Amino acid sequence: MHLPRWWSYDPGFLTKAGKVDYLLDTDRAGQKNCVIRVFPKNEAMPHIKLKARPSYEYAHPLKVRVTDINYGGHLGNEALLGLIHEARAAFLQKLGFNTVKKGEDLLGLIIADIAVNFKAEAFAGDQLMIDCQIGEVTQKSFRLFHRIRREKDVVALVETGLIAYDYQDRKIASLPKGFPQGLDHFRNKENI
Repeated sequence: MHLPRWWSYDPGFLTKAGKVDYLLDTDRAGQKNCVIRVFPKNEAMPHIKLKARPSYEYAHPLKVRVTDINYGGHLGNEALLGLIHEARAAFLQKLGFNTVKKGEDLLGLIIADIAVNFKAEAFAGDQLMIDCQIGEVTQKSFRLFHRIRREKDVVALVETGLIAYDYQDRKIASLPKGFPQGLDHFRNKENI
């Protein structure tokens, strides 16, 4: 675990209650703060479990680059986030929304949350397909579900919560009025 130099971390020790993980943070003013997690004996650390969607409405092909590989010799977690960002921009462009180039039609988005479940490794040169599905659309937000696969092997499942954001006024905004209609039009036209 890479932490700033003023942090210390104990990967866990056993007590009568169970395994204890703690992260000790000494802030720049010298104040010590401690985050403690206790897991009962014989209980695994909890984690988020994502499920694949029954279907996906868009697929974007991307190749794993050498620069996407980490010290373990496989696709790094930060590189995976870059790949899904690329797929998200392409998908929203297909829906008729600009998320990249500045202009009046820019759909500003911020990621409110993200969850990743890795299922398999991916390596340099692998051709991946990033499947996308939009769900849980509200006036100001939606969720985007991704399945990253190499042929039939699922490499990862990813879920992101996206919120419309006005970068000029620096505040949360409403999704464009045409967003639901653009999505419906796309869904009526093509499904994978």
